[in-house]
Amino acid sequence: MMVSNLHGSVQPSVAWMFALALLVSGFSMPAPGDAAPVDAAQRIQALRDTDSAAAISMAEPLFQSAQGAARFAIGSELVESYIKAKRIDDANSLVAQLAADPTVDNDGRATLLRLQLMVAVSVHVDAEIDPLAEQVTAVSTAAANRFIRAELLAQLGQARLVQSRFDDSAAAFEQALDAVGQNDSPLRFDVLQKVGVAYAQLGRYPESIESFSAAEKVNARLGRGDDATFLLRFGGVFLYTGDATRAISYLSRALAASEANPGQATNRNSIYNNLGTAYYGLKNFEQAAIFFRKAMDYARENGGNRASPMNNLANVLREWGRDREALDLFREYEQISTSSGDKEGMGVAAKNIGETYIKMGERSKAIAPLERAYAIYSETDYRPKRLELFPVMIENLDALGRPADALRLMREFKVLSDEIINVESRERISKLETAIDLAEKQKQLKDSERDRSQQAAAISELESQQGFDRRINRGMLLAIAALAILIVLQVRDRWLKARAHRALTAKSEEIEEQRRALVSLNEVVRRQSQEDVLTGLKNRRFLSEWMAESNQRRAADVDAQRGREPTLLIMIDIDHFKNVNDGYGHATGDQVLIEFASILRDCKRDSDLIIRWGGEEFVWLCPDTPTSAAPMLCERVRTALAARPTLVEGDHIALTASMGFAPHPIWDGQSADWQLSMRIADHALYQCKANGRDRWLGYAAGKTPAPETIREGDVVALEANGNLMRVAATRS
Repeated sequence: MMVSNLHGSVQPSVAWMFALALLVSGFSMPAPGDAAPVDAAQRIQALRDTDSAAAISMAEPLFQSAQGAARFAIGSELVESYIKAKRIDDANSLVAQLAADPTVDNDGRATLLRLQLMVAVSVHVDAEIDPLAEQVTAVSTAAANRFIRAELLAQLGQARLVQSRFDDSAAAFEQALDAVGQNDSPLRFDVLQKVGVAYAQLGRYPESIESFSAAEKVNARLGRGDDATFLLRFGGVFLYTGDATRAISYLSRALAASEANPGQATNRNSIYNNLGTAYYGLKNFEQAAIFFRKAMDYARENGGNRASPMNNLANVLREWGRDREALDLFREYEQISTSSGDKEGMGVAAKNIGETYIKMGERSKAIAPLERAYAIYSETDYRPKRLELFPVMIENLDALGRPADALRLMREFKVLSDEIINVESRERISKLETAIDLAEKQKQLKDSERDRSQQAAAISELESQQGFDRRINRGMLLAIAALAILIVLQVRDRWLKARAHRALTAKSEEIEEQRRALVSLNEVVRRQSQEDVLTGLKNRRFLSEWMAESNQRRAADVDAQRGREPTLLIMIDIDHFKNVNDGYGHATGDQVLIEFASILRDCKRDSDLIIRWGGEEFVWLCPDTPTSAAPMLCERVRTALAARPTLVEGDHIALTASMGFAPHPIWDGQSADWQLSMRIADHALYQCKANGRDRWLGYAAGKTPAPETIREGDVVALEANGNLMRVAATRS
């Protein structure tokens, strides 16, 4: 399925064959120079690799009749045959029976512990793996036979790999290599490639490639032919590093080896799927589509996973411009996910269907599938997926003239984003709320002081009036009572008026507070509709509105705009970001995106804007900036990335980026279509991708083309006609 924070990307089968392919293969092979106690055990082992049921049928009667060392050797092979046939209860029962033999020596105990680990790995139960793993050091140290010791340590490495404890896995595999020694053997070949797997999962690709290369040399010195599973794994490493050409070389050899040995247990579906992904990385859509279709056909005939290559093929077809074909495949993918109960697959398929309709201009048809995706993500409470879905639905409803529905979703979007808003945003909001609260308290204090002054003035005025009255009426004893009554009535009247005034003032303040709260809410909703939830950067909607306002200003005052520098658009794409998502998971991918956004913030100038365009793509908006400044700005990003590697699970990953740029407007006094500038910058970006990544390329204005040529927007033709001038680095 598509990866959540990728923009239109294809997922390889790179679940990837690594951990999964290791689950079913144990470390059980005869040690060189140490013949098995009986030939029968070797025959069972050879048969088990191709037909576990036949191996069991051979081994069970032999085990019942054998004695001593022969019985233990045959029993061990029978346990592995039970595991391969998924008869776990039989495997456990036989391990217990072998362990009950009082004659079992230290080597036998090491073998039994390895078999117990194999059983635990086959059922993926951490609670069973950990207690067994704690025994490995003592048992392996006591084993006399170094190959038995190496097999046990290698099985521990495999168990840790299944648990995604990749550091522990690599350490166990390295210990197994020390135990097996430098002499070439099938066991050394197997351990070398599997430590390569562990290093790849840790993102330590140079060490992974070194281990795989060493394994390849061992295999050649042993005189064995190509191993399809090994080549599949090695090709997968190059796929992760973005070296599509070498990935294709190894994966093609894996395919040839698999076809030459049809009885060999190889996941040919993964080979086809990864070849499709490699060709997609080269933007060879035709070859990518061929291999994704082969993966689907193979899965249909052999009962494998057809959904993953189907979704990948649909994404390729959509980017290729074959939207109708993509739509049909996304629908079929949705049906398969529904039948299997795969909620995430159902949501991804429905969202892709809706986005495809939008791309085709059939927005009303997009409503139903987008609402299906919304219902699924709400039911499963998959919040990151819902956050990705909201902007798509809001933009579609807004374009369809349904502002009330768009506003309703916008409010939901705000509530959800508030719940998972990042720490930086929370701090900003907290500071803002503190400032507002302080301002309100200061206002209340001023109001209170004003009321107190007014009351003091009123009291002073009253006292003055009363004194005056007393002086006037001193000799008028008969009027004292009437005057007192008059004064009381006057005070009472003033008190009633003051109370009414206070009530009216309080009500007015309450209404004003409600108005301010509504204005604040509207502003927050508007701002969040223009901000990317994950990175806090501006989003695609903001860029569209900013460009529309900019174009209006240019059109309103042509004279004032004449002679001004254009706006420089720089499109930036993180190289090989998919490897981070697939190797470390989406949560780590999100952290990398946050760090990358921080680097871009540090690189921009005060007047610039950074926009998250989608997935791992960003736009750097530089107002009033000539094209000649673009190389300096792009190099600033490259330098910052090189100096600030991103910390991922204890490893520092040096990110690189590809950048393409173009001015807007391109030709002075001509088209104000900013989408054309984006297409030109995007074209430059993809040329960087095709030529090795970690570089920049852009276009400056050449001679002004005819209006009809501008409308066609063919970048290649514009460059060929001299309307666009290429600006590229001189380095290779």
